[in-house]
Amino acid sequence: MKKERGLTLLEILIATSILVVMVGFLVAIVNSFMGTWQRSYYNSILFAEARRVFETIQEDLQALAVGSFSHKCRLVGDFDTLGRFRLRLVRPIYHEEGWWEARKSGQHLLADKYIDSDQDIQEASQGRLKPTAGWMEVMYAMDPNPHSLRLHRIVRTPVGGEGSLLAPRPRPRVWTPFLDNVLYLEFRYWSPWTRSWEIPLRRMSQEELRGTPLLYWDSQRKGEQPPIQGQFPIFRPPQHLLDHPVLPEKVMVILVLRRPDWKPDAVVLAEDIGPNSLRIPLSAVGKVPQEGTDFRFVRLSSSGGKEPQNSVEWVHYSKVVGSSLVLENALYRGARGTQPIAHLAGTSVEVGKTFCFVISLMGTASNIEEQR
Repeated sequence: MKKERGLTLLEILIATSILVVMVGFLVAIVNSFMGTWQRSYYNSILFAEARRVFETIQEDLQALAVGSFSHKCRLVGDFDTLGRFRLRLVRPIYHEEGWWEARKSGQHLLADKYIDSDQDIQEASQGRLKPTAGWMEVMYAMDPNPHSLRLHRIVRTPVGGEGSLLAPRPRPRVWTPFLDNVLYLEFRYWSPWTRSWEIPLRRMSQEELRGTPLLYWDSQRKGEQPPIQGQFPIFRPPQHLLDHPVLPEKVMVILVLRRPDWKPDAVVLAEDIGPNSLRIPLSAVGKVPQEGTDFRFVRLSSSGGKEPQNSVEWVHYSKVVGSSLVLENALYRGARGTQPIAHLAGTSVEVGKTFCFVISLMGTASNIEEQR
């Protein structure tokens, strides 16, 4: 009987090496595929959330525009006590028959309660809700807690009275959560003199400043801009329209959301920086938007981004050089309403996902201007 020859040690080592290399390639391909799938999945979540915000704001603003020739209609775009953007409006109520609390309102002459998300169902059952009169107040505002990244959409009807959302310092009884992980929210308003959505970070002449979008709007003040952004002429419509609100032609909404896969130590400062530093050294720049993008911003924060608003700084950089962000001038520090401050090495650097959309309104100031 012929004796069969087995594998030598060298042959086993070669076969094992080939198998290890093949498994390594397979693992790398699978990891790459899983990373791509995970990024796509997270992006789809962010797009869905941003779309929900856009569609809701669009529905509110366009309902406001449809009712803009009523003296009840109002739009106020201003800032809260922490300097964060806020949007408030009075709009008509559509499809009231589908809103159970609204259908139950106005059943008794002595009704004394508002629909404001505070025990509405119980008050409706007791017949204590006031009639809506077909109008409601809406407010978009960040959480009053400076540590929070939560956006609220608060609804209240009927309009006016004590506790109105249009009061100079509104104090809603209940803050209704709308979206979490909002790093930044901004509203810009297109006036009759606006020529571009861009707001250059440099000293501008009065004429250049006049052509930028407004960061403040009050439909009852006919588009007057407060002194914080310089003096703008007051738009005055024709005499027969003086009692009607004046709305911007368009509203831009900038929304920055925290990525679901964000980790505080993913990108950090490589060195200490002062409040006037124009070079921001990072531990990595892989996820930082490069040149050619419109939204080159990073958010500097320690303790995982949970510190008060005045300890967070947004930086608008011009380009990426090596592993550092380079700023054009000192005006690029303290962007988006923050203040330039010193940061220690290891401070978390966050980019977020930026969404920008423009909503066109009907019955606007510019349309009325053309009729003069």
